[in-house]
Amino acid sequence: MLSRSVIWRSTFFLFFGLTACAASPDTESVGESDAEGGHSSSSHMGGAVANGGSGGDGANPEVGGASGAAVPDAGGAADARTAPDGGVEPGNRSKGIWVAVGYSGIRIRSLNGRQWIDAKIRGGGGDDPNNLRGLAFGNGLFVAVGGGGGAGPGGRWSSVSANGKDWRDTIMDGGWMGGVAFGKGMFVAGATAGEVFTSPNGFDWTRQAARAQGNIRGMAFGSDVFVATGDNGTFWSTDLRNWNVAANVGSYDGVDFVQGRFVVYRSDGTVTTSSDGKTWSASMNLSGTYVLGAAALPGGRILLGSNFHCWVSTDLGRSWGKIAEGNCAGPIDFGLNLVAGFRSPSPLWAPVGAVDGTWGTGTAQGKPSINKVVFGPGVNP
Repeated sequence: MLSRSVIWRSTFFLFFGLTACAASPDTESVGESDAEGGHSSSSHMGGAVANGGSGGDGANPEVGGASGAAVPDAGGAADARTAPDGGVEPGNRSKGIWVAVGYSGIRIRSLNGRQWIDAKIRGGGGDDPNNLRGLAFGNGLFVAVGGGGGAGPGGRWSSVSANGKDWRDTIMDGGWMGGVAFGKGMFVAGATAGEVFTSPNGFDWTRQAARAQGNIRGMAFGSDVFVATGDNGTFWSTDLRNWNVAANVGSYDGVDFVQGRFVVYRSDGTVTTSSDGKTWSASMNLSGTYVLGAAALPGGRILLGSNFHCWVSTDLGRSWGKIAEGNCAGPIDFGLNLVAGFRSPSPLWAPVGAVDGTWGTGTAQGKPSINKVVFGPGVNP
């Protein structure tokens, strides 16, 4: 197989008090920066198939030997701000804020889980290039990714914030980014055609040479493993150089890492779990449920949010019980002793000890249609 090396300049920056320098093997830098009105562009180059798996939406030349991002490995750190996405246990969530993202590029935050404020909207609506599909928290930063439509300028983009109020965007060519996770000191985003991008800060992105397959809709990190799921199956990687097919799992819409387990879910209510991302339990169908997210609750419980009712497991996903029928949020997360989320466009919340009862209705600017809700532990408003 032919290969070519791409040499790119390292970028030094100062943002929200963080300084980083980019460098990593088998990578390539991409993207345009757009910070509150101004932007600078850089070239966008072809992706790579480096692990034998082809992208589901076409193939690009193999790229290797480039320098990419060198950042500290924050995976597994004790500080809640640097713990892997989804890996922060409920006991560390007595301080922080929620952020939600979704259609029209909305980014909105809540300081108490009840009122949602400081909405930022990019425009448009529906499944268009403005749509924000994924959200992760790590190293004190919220990073949202998305996009839509076909190839071309502005196909995929990301947005990063330290407080959920002030955001900086990066615009890139190509399709869209789906899920994003924080692990091993970096943000990792899956995209169309199985492409995988990494970033130390959420706005400088590097395309990895290795890719999964198909469009990646969900990404999670835990137990030193990245798990990606999407249109062509579920995949796992420990080094981002090789993506392995998770046998007997299939395609899912999303994945979260909660209570030491990966939980994958899709719109028909099918869920399955794994402790290592490689070996998975038998799938279960929670009939009549459009699962939109999972959250860890105190006492080792896992809560699944949906557009109608919720499900809770007390045995790490081996069995599920239906709760709050007809009165539950879809995208959810836990913090400040509350579970907060959206049954779009209405924000809902419940005390952690009463998630099986009547959820309260909060307030939100506009009528947001939300794809992902994340609590950022330790964040000051």
